[in-house]
Amino acid sequence: MQTDETRRIIVDQTAAADETVYMRYKTLKEVNKAKLTSYLERLVELQQVEEELADDLEVRRKKHAEAMNEAIEALGDAVTCSFCGKKRDEVKHMVSAPSGACICDECVSLCRDIFAGRADGRNE
Repeated sequence: MQTDETRRIIVDQTAAADETVYMRYKTLKEVNKAKLTSYLERLVELQQVEEELADDLEVRRKKHAEAMNEAIEALGDAVTCSFCGKKRDEVKHMVSAPSGACICDECVSLCRDIFAGRADGRNE
């Protein structure tokens, strides 16, 4: 049979153990909250960097397109398709690469057919 003193000791030990468990829980909760906050802040930073890179890429694309259009305009009628030799005024569209090579819309269409295996009935 347990004495009152034994019961009191058991109750005190149980209370102390409960307090220890609660303190560990509270500490872990704070640590996890801090980690989560840190992760979320890092995620926001990464999203901002991604947006800046996307904006930078868009600016570069626009500048490249403008430069290519200026180059084509500067060359005027001298621009010819590097594949078929047609002049710019003989086709609907002409696209120029940074290397200076140009391709007309008709050659692009032919290339599409070739890649699709429809140009001459063969699938190469």
